[in-house]
Amino acid sequence: MSSTNTKTETIYETGELVSVYLTDAVVRQFDQAVLTLTVTAGSEITIDTTSANVRVTRTRPADGVPQPGEVWQDRFGGIWFARGYVHKVDFYGADANSQHPGFTSKDWDTVNRDFGPIKRIWSPPAAAAQPGNGGDAHA
Repeated sequence: MSSTNTKTETIYETGELVSVYLTDAVVRQFDQAVLTLTVTAGSEITIDTTSANVRVTRTRPADGVPQPGEVWQDRFGGIWFARGYVHKVDFYGADANSQHPGFTSKDWDTVNRDFGPIKRIWSPPAAAAQPGNGGDAHA
């Protein structure tokens, strides 16, 4: 009886053209156009972002995923209030980069991608510390 090897080994040849897609890479450093990313525990990769072959997409702010009640600021100075719904958090705020003044509602990830980096500038006190949530000193 002969056995069949079902394991396939991926190999690459020198000179071969490939496209590399990284998910959940963490920005370690950004210096002018050079981006250094941590891609796995301890592994780093450096990329020249000015190359026409490179596209970087923001997926999560350095301060974490926006939570309802927080206030965030985009790179243009726009202030965004995080609002919570059943399955999502969106931003309501003044788009400082808009040709049309006024308030607008956008998904937080759209604001992060289009106007980022975004930074958390205020978070509400912990819910347990609020009166009526078990954190108050009075009964």
